[in-house]
Parts: sequence; C-alpha cells; structure tokens
Amino acid sequence: MGIDFDRIHRIETEYGLLEPLEAYYRKRRLSYETSSPLVPQTRSLLRQALRRARSVLDIGCGDGQTLLACADLFTKGTGLDEDEYVICQAIAQARQQGVSNVEFVLGKAIGLPFPDATFDLIFSERGPMGHADCTLVEALRVLQPGGRIFIETGAWTGEGRTLLTNLEEERDRFERLGIRTELLATRIEQHRFKDLYAWFEMQCSIWRYFENTPPFPYTKESLSKVAAKAGGANGPVDNDYQTIWMGGQKSGLVSDASK
Repeated sequence: MGIDFDRIHRIETEYGLLEPLEAYYRKRRLSYETSSPLVPQTRSLLRQALRRARSVLDIGCGDGQTLLACADLFTKGTGLDEDEYVICQAIAQARQQGVSNVEFVLGKAIGLPFPDATFDLIFSERGPMGHADCTLVEALRVLQPGGRIFIETGAWTGEGRTLLTNLEEERDRFERLGIRTELLATRIEQHRFKDLYAWFEMQCSIWRYFENTPPFPYTKESLSKVAAKAGGANGPVDNDYQTIWMGGQKSGLVSDASK
C-alpha cells in the first residue's frame, strides 16, 4: 500500500504548531517497542553509583523521573534543568510521591548555581555534557575531588565517523579534563514503530525539539525508501539509536562517600 501523503502532511502540520518542549514530551508518549541488544541499561549502571553517594546532582533532569525513582539510594538529590515547565512537573511529581530528599532547581548547565565542590556524584542522561568541554568543566567545578561523574551522550556516526571514533574522543576528553575513566560502555536501542506514520511522528517531534519548522527535513523519496524497507507504509519500521555511557572519578582526594 502506498504512502498517504495527506496523513504525512497532517502530522507535520500538527508538530509544526507545537512548542519544542511539548513536541519532545509528546515523543515520549509515542507507542513503540524497545529492545537493547547491548546492555547494561543506563539506570542499572547509575543505581550502582548512587548507592555510594550522599549529595547527587542530575544535570538536565527533565521531569525528574530518574532522581525520584532512585531517591532511596542517596542522602540528598538535586535536579537542574533550564526549562521552567519541566521543573514544575518534577516538583509536582516529588510532592505527589512524597519524596522529601530531592529538590529541583531552574538553571543552566553552563552556569550552575552551586558553590565549588558541592556534590559527590553528578550525572546527566542524554543531557548537555556530551561532546562539550564548557558544560563538563562547569560540572567538575561543583564536584568534590574524588567524586564521580557519569554522562550519557549520543554517538555521531556517518561522514567518516564511527561509534569507535566517538568512544575514543569522549575517553580522551575525560582524561584531558582530569577524570579517571572507570566505565566506558555503548548501548544500542532498537525502536520498532507499528508503521511509517508512527515513525514519522517521532521524527517530527525530534526535528521540532531542535527548533526546525515545516517543511521538516524529508522528501517523498526519503519516506518512500523507509516504507520500502518496511515492506510498505503499514509495515513495522525499525530505528537504531546509539549512546555512549561513561563514568569516571575526578582527580584529587577520595571523598568519604566513595570509600
């Protein structure tokens, strides 16, 4: 069955009218199956580190799901995001769940509103610290000597870049900034969408989040290739997503929490 381009245009128009953040959270509500051929899962790795932490900072916390789910593992947690909408969501969720040892703060990763050496563990899931020295240096400023830092970032592939290229660059960046690498892992998620239209909704949400406006970056030819690979517009569409998950210890004396 051929592609219903009228339906494609309706999806594109709808996402073009959304605010970028609204588009992002609508993406998270899309229905698709997820498998992770390479493990461990991000949160499984993170929970092991949180068990030894007292004061934790989540940079780019979004609506606070990770901190709230792991609140029993640390003494005090702080979530920071630059968007007021998601911070309000996180505060409301903390109240609803009765979590009292987590607070949420509005702020930017490039200028963290905390004194030096405040936290003994900092993490960021797909947040603003990957591939950017300026935000990673600022995170290290508020991390105690001997404290641990964990980041998850996307892998850029294509145009001569491979997953190995990304891994080497991030490891070298850790070492250059005085972080002793303890963990270096990759994760490949495969998302399976029920049909071309569900997959296209996901793409529109991503394009809108990065503040693209219609016409979004696709052509009839590119959509036709996706549909052909799926065996038709109503066939399941598979999409791979690669991330790098890195952890390390800041140089200096080891804090009590990490002993």
